[in-house]
Amino acid sequence: MSPMLGSMAAAPPPSPRPPPAHAGVPPSIPSPSISVTTPAPPLAHAPVMAAAPCLTPARAPVPAAAPCPPPARAPVPAAAPCPAPARAPVLVAAPAPAPVLAAQGENIRPSKAPSKKRLKSSVVPVVRSPGVNIMLSQALPRSIGVKRSSPTPSQTPCLTRSSKRRKLKSEMWNDFDPIYDGNKLMEAKCKHCKRVFAAARDVGTSSCLRHMLVCEERAKTYEFLDSMKSTMSQSDPNNSEKWMYDPDRAHFELVRMIVLHELPFRIVEYQGFKKFVHSLNPAFQLVSRTTIRLDCINMFVQHKITLQDVLQKLDSRVSLTSDMWTSRQVMSYMCITCHFIDEKWKLRKKVIWFSEADTPHDGTNLFNIMLDCMEDWGLQKKVFSITLDNASNNNSCMSYMQANLLGKNLLPCNGDLLHRRCGCHVINLTVQEGLAIPCVAVVNIRESIKFVRSSSPRKKKFKEIVKQEGITCTMKACLDVPTRWNSTHLRIKIALEYRRAFAALKLQDTSYTCQPTNDKWETAESVCNLLEVFLDATMVLSGTSYPTAHLYFHELWKIYLTLEREAKHEEMTIKTMVEVMKKKFMKYWKLSYLTICLPVILDPRYKFKFLDLCLKSGFQSEATQYLGRVKKTFKNLFVEYSSHDDESTMVNDQGTSNVGTNIDNPWDQWNKQVQEEQKKRAKLSELQIYLMMMCIHKKMLSIYSSGGP
Repeated sequence: MSPMLGSMAAAPPPSPRPPPAHAGVPPSIPSPSISVTTPAPPLAHAPVMAAAPCLTPARAPVPAAAPCPPPARAPVPAAAPCPAPARAPVLVAAPAPAPVLAAQGENIRPSKAPSKKRLKSSVVPVVRSPGVNIMLSQALPRSIGVKRSSPTPSQTPCLTRSSKRRKLKSEMWNDFDPIYDGNKLMEAKCKHCKRVFAAARDVGTSSCLRHMLVCEERAKTYEFLDSMKSTMSQSDPNNSEKWMYDPDRAHFELVRMIVLHELPFRIVEYQGFKKFVHSLNPAFQLVSRTTIRLDCINMFVQHKITLQDVLQKLDSRVSLTSDMWTSRQVMSYMCITCHFIDEKWKLRKKVIWFSEADTPHDGTNLFNIMLDCMEDWGLQKKVFSITLDNASNNNSCMSYMQANLLGKNLLPCNGDLLHRRCGCHVINLTVQEGLAIPCVAVVNIRESIKFVRSSSPRKKKFKEIVKQEGITCTMKACLDVPTRWNSTHLRIKIALEYRRAFAALKLQDTSYTCQPTNDKWETAESVCNLLEVFLDATMVLSGTSYPTAHLYFHELWKIYLTLEREAKHEEMTIKTMVEVMKKKFMKYWKLSYLTICLPVILDPRYKFKFLDLCLKSGFQSEATQYLGRVKKTFKNLFVEYSSHDDESTMVNDQGTSNVGTNIDNPWDQWNKQVQEEQKKRAKLSELQIYLMMMCIHKKMLSIYSSGGP
């Protein structure tokens, strides 16, 4: 039996064709997307050849059954060669009749004309021979061994599609996450069991829909949600409809909780924690401590990348603060914090470095650590100042840093404003210097508190005396800490409240011999009042949610005026304490007065005239030297900042101007120099106007800041 030539396409039935040129030979039919020719077994001595080229000498032979993609819906005329469409080229057989070469002695039987009935299936038999039954689909063939979810390499020119992802409207996507290859949807990942299924457009989502019916994790989740919503609907019906369980969000909050509260990674393996989580949501799957550790590191890396992008986009400079301490395991650590103002004019601070500091802790090692931090975050061009405590190794570190950044021309004002000394640390050193002077009143109070706290009977007896004397103070008498001077101030302040109780204790207990006399109590009160000023300044300068640079001068000036007043005290002990405090104060004032005074000029309530008034009244002859350097540095800082604006303006002008300047022409150079000087004079005139204007009153400033008239 001879095979039937040609094949039937899945396109709509072809239109009626003219009668064939040769009787008994059916007209040619458009080739399907892929045609396969397979030789039939021999019936006699000669093989039967299918789809042979035309033997008519009048026409050129055309290869039949060339591979081509199916035309888009429109049928291809059979009587003429198909021109190449705009989307994909299609090759069809020539309209010449295709004769059949049969074996000797066998008659040629014409095949039937194609039926006009539309096929119901996209699978069409192409070749039917003994023992061989090849079935081909219109879709492109998939490679053997490739997953259904993996895309098949393109073998023909594909159609141009829109680069925009299509919107997923099916409710199925509430339980699946789409996976894209570029903008083309390829796979879907189950949110509950994390299995992946093919979801391309040619495959469909039937496998995902079937999985939703058998997914055990999904069934557990929705069973829990139903019980949760029924409970929530009793308290708040509105929130019960909006709430939806998200396992990824729950895992993110777990990682955030561990980082925020510094919990151990092993907490996820505690049996009590597991039972607690299971009672909240049985569908939540806990991970091991190794996985949660990696998740915490990944969260840190993501936040670091985000913060780096924020810092690089800043138009202003940043300031750094650093400190070191030693743990109980005798390991030294160094922490670096970055302070900056964001685009909304809000003060921000971020810890950008926390690492172990190698020994020895000299200036070279500290410089290397800080330089590594700045290079890692790309802050070398953005650093304005670095605030450190007053240790000698920090001074060496800042000298190396200043030389390094000045060599790269990255610092304003020759680096005079780079090193800032911690104001709270300066106050601490000043007070410690004064408390080192022996004071009998302070010693007696310390010994009295030790006597009361030495045993339980004495504590009980002292409480009874306090009750008898009618003292209403609720604070307990405490001992001071040698490294914290404010504890000394607090001890003296509390002891003054129990002054009558200590006097009554002397009458009832003869073993109490360290009671301060009335003169010593007055001396202790004077010491307490002296330390009160330092404590107030420390509390103001320790703020983290507001700027403190412009407050530094005012707090230090209060301390200076207090020391000037207490230097005339009648008590010799107080006078000695004030003298050593004032000496320490002036030492650090001369080192850092430049960074203390400049922010005052930028405050529209005070400006330069307030500095002139204070310094001349306090330092007299030395005030001229201080004021001259402060004014010169402020002008240089203003010129450097305004030069950046001029450079940006010049770049814009060059972009819009078509007239260039001749470098070899001296007159052009002279005109350019005159223009630059005029710009500087204009800027300086603005600065002079600002400094000469009347200062804004505090009440007016509060009205402006509150949005009033």
